[in-house]
Amino acid sequence: MITENDRKFIGYAVTECAKEGVQVTFLPKSILKTDNISCSGWFNDGERKLFVATRNPMKSWISILLHEFCHFKQWQTKEPSFANLMRHPHLDNDIWEWLEGKEIPIERVRKSIQAYQEMELNCEKMAVEYLESFNLSINKIDYIKGANVYILFYGVVKSTREWIDYPPNDNKLYSIVPSRLVKSFRLPAGFKKRIINFSKK
Repeated sequence: MITENDRKFIGYAVTECAKEGVQVTFLPKSILKTDNISCSGWFNDGERKLFVATRNPMKSWISILLHEFCHFKQWQTKEPSFANLMRHPHLDNDIWEWLEGKEIPIERVRKSIQAYQEMELNCEKMAVEYLESFNLSINKIDYIKGANVYILFYGVVKSTREWIDYPPNDNKLYSIVPSRLVKSFRLPAGFKKRIINFSKK
């Protein structure tokens, strides 16, 4: 059930975005598509739009809003890891073009993936701070573990050249990632195998 604190955060996020001319749209769908990738939400700084799919469990879509709002804050504040991707189109695009089949030197792909991991880690640090300051109804440990799965998943992509629309946030993965945000992008034992097995289902 949505709490009063959750409502306050939703109002705050929408208001802060509006101050910068960013439109927040809540869509009654479970899956959204952006650049041929399925997701539950995204922030587009160029179009100044933020989307959240709400036909999912309430705590799930509030987590998505929290995450995408923090991408908005990265853009708004010109946070270095986010700005780095925006300043260097090859870092921003290499991973996606490589996944689509374009031949790109693997070292460039590696740098692109690392840039995304650094940006996502910064985003998640910010998200945890908002989660705590608003006392949201999101389980903090579960959120952090899910964030770690997503950040580390990029390292598997480097090996498999395959994107999974929904990196699996299951108990077996949660048990092998830390309950604090990762400090390095080294894959825990068993992580890659679990992701690959999930992708074959």
